[in-house]
Amino acid sequence: FGNVGRIIAEILFKKGFIIKGLSDSKTEIVTKKSFNPKHVWKMKQSQGMIDSFYCIGSVCNHDEKSHKHLCCNKILEEPCDILIPAALENSITKENAKNIKAKIVLEMANGAITTEALEILKKRKILVIPDVLANAGGVTVSYFEWLQNLENKYWSKNKVIKELKKIMTNATKEVLTLAKKYKTDLKTASYILALQRIKEKI
Repeated sequence: FGNVGRIIAEILFKKGFIIKGLSDSKTEIVTKKSFNPKHVWKMKQSQGMIDSFYCIGSVCNHDEKSHKHLCCNKILEEPCDILIPAALENSITKENAKNIKAKIVLEMANGAITTEALEILKKRKILVIPDVLANAGGVTVSYFEWLQNLENKYWSKNKVIKELKKIMTNATKEVLTLAKKYKTDLKTASYILALQRIKEKI
């Protein structure tokens, strides 16, 4: 529940997703209902830890009954549709990959899944959206900033989002096409695409 995890949780919650679990370096919390990330963030800001709040209007209170605490990265093994490791490298390893119950792993942290774990997830038919594709937006927007500085221009927020969506959509389509062509996983397909682009530049 850091810079990446908090923001993606807020975006998904706003779009109607059920947020079943959240964690930070000290705490792991899960619920049968849904966490409101903004309420959890208020708790983290005031108490230094993530926990569950319920809010009525502007009044928020600690909600002990609606959730439970876990430890030792067990949150990764909780049943869910989409699991999003968003902070640490090597979160999913050969030791815990066999216990992952998600249908999709969205790798927002760099290197969140080890090579051995990726093979296990592939055999278990769990779709992995790889880091090199999933979190490329940040690097792409950094490129936009460099381009604006170079040309002494200023883009509106809408233009940044429009250009980012175009690049990310095209990259995703290309990766999916290569994965289908070579009958491989999305991470391998992403690397194939990267190498093809490097070859084109040489």
